[in-house]
Amino acid sequence: MKRKNRKPKFYAIRKGFRSNVIVSTWDEAQKLTAHYPGNGQKH
Repeated sequence: MKRKNRKPKFYAIRKGFRSNVIVSTWDEAQKLTAHYPGNGQKH
């Protein structure tokens, strides 16, 4: 589990690379939440 300390750098790069996909999914999730309140806010 100590290797997780080295991952943040790569994770940050991946996060930036997949930002478009994440934003698109999050945007659609917001729309779904608007139609079905409480369905998308289960975090």
